[in-house]
Amino acid sequence: LIIRVSSLNEGLKGTIIEGPLNFKIEVYDEPCIMLTLIKSRDSKYEDISGLISKVEALGGKILSLTLNERAIILYISGDMSIVNEIHSYIILSGLGKAISVFDKLKMITIKGNLFEKIPGLIQRFTEPLAKEGINIYGLNTISSSIKIFVSSEDFDRSVKLIKDVIAKA
Repeated sequence: LIIRVSSLNEGLKGTIIEGPLNFKIEVYDEPCIMLTLIKSRDSKYEDISGLISKVEALGGKILSLTLNERAIILYISGDMSIVNEIHSYIILSGLGKAISVFDKLKMITIKGNLFEKIPGLIQRFTEPLAKEGINIYGLNTISSSIKIFVSSEDFDRSVKLIKDVIAKA
């Protein structure tokens, strides 16, 4: 890893920071759910703030969020106990027309430096899971981290496989 911090002023050379690609794994050992919301035609992106507030008011914590023009996927700490109220909010607010939910998931986060610049990095961590028949319910990359959501049943095996990849890096 080499990072150059340069000055915008002519004549100043800047700083070079060198170091290894340090992979680190963090496990979120609490249960979480994946809630997929199919947006209604009239909903707007600003309507999402109300959904986030509702999740937090119900005691949920948003671990990750993905969206496109038709759907929103929330990864929320907790269990199925808050889903009915979230569903009611979504329908009554007009934000969405349907939801699907997968529960009993857990999150593994892999952190490091400049992940965005390393070709094939996601495959390096996900291929061993696929070879072992472990389904990945969600995968997000942000801020030089990879968040992987797997079933609680496969969590310990997934953590071991990812640690094995890190040990070989």
